[in-house]
Amino acid sequence: MSDRNASEPARRPTDEELRRRRASLEKEMYWARHDRVPEAERKANMKRLEREWNDVRREQSARKGESWTYKHDRRDEWTFRTESRLNKRGERVDSVIAEGKIHPRETTINWRTDTGYGRRREDSIRKSISHRTGDDAGHLAKAGWGADPEGVNAGRVGLRRGRRGRLETYDPETGGPPRRLNYTRQNRKMNQGAGYKDVEDGLDRKVSRTREPIDVSITSRTMPKHFRGERDAYRIITARDSNKGPVVVHAKGPGGEEKRVSLDRYYAGNFSSPTMRAAEARKTDGFFASDRKGPHPTPPTSSTKPPRAR
Repeated sequence: MSDRNASEPARRPTDEELRRRRASLEKEMYWARHDRVPEAERKANMKRLEREWNDVRREQSARKGESWTYKHDRRDEWTFRTESRLNKRGERVDSVIAEGKIHPRETTINWRTDTGYGRRREDSIRKSISHRTGDDAGHLAKAGWGADPEGVNAGRVGLRRGRRGRLETYDPETGGPPRRLNYTRQNRKMNQGAGYKDVEDGLDRKVSRTREPIDVSITSRTMPKHFRGERDAYRIITARDSNKGPVVVHAKGPGGEEKRVSLDRYYAGNFSSPTMRAAEARKTDGFFASDRKGPHPTPPTSSTKPPRAR
């Protein structure tokens, strides 16, 4: 009996079995990045799950008569850090810096669009950040670049049972809530159009055309006197190609006109306000002395009012 079974071909999983396997792999792969295990073991486990997930996706695509391109889990290519400094006027400015690489979309796992579990996690996180603010919860490193929906560095989020028995996230290093550094509050125009998103789109087009990764550094700066320090005052973007030169993309100016932009400490701000439009037009020197490699507008004045809650 065993000899006959050994010679029989393995049974092909049904479509429903593939769907369940994919969902299980997505959740396991999602949290594998934050396992508190030795680094080599963590990376090996992530790579194994990545291969298994791609195998399932390839089989699902084949059954539909479609091709599948292997996608990589690139969350570890993005890191986040914070910095606080005084500007030239002695005012405190807090920064979050995201650094990583942009690869072609078709080879990168977008956790929001490629996985159901990642999409649900991101929807929940973004809602908790922007709820009742009137703002969008924007990314520094966006989902299409492979960033983690949790918005943290590896190992800085976990699950536990709260006092009421419900699952909650926490930072294993501090014991408190995770600080989701990849999310900031943005005005809707900056998040969806002129001032920042169009620069992101330009980078996507560039890497899709050249097929070469782009090194990117994105700095979000907030100040207590601007939106109570709760919302992006402005961002600085640097993008370099394989030759370490600044990447040039097409972006929109404050009036909606298109222009070629060299992303060498490029300033991107809230162009929806008259203050910021005037600042863009002035093109004054850098906010910090160390930023003077390229001209940047002055940040908003203290007269800029915080957004009204909706």
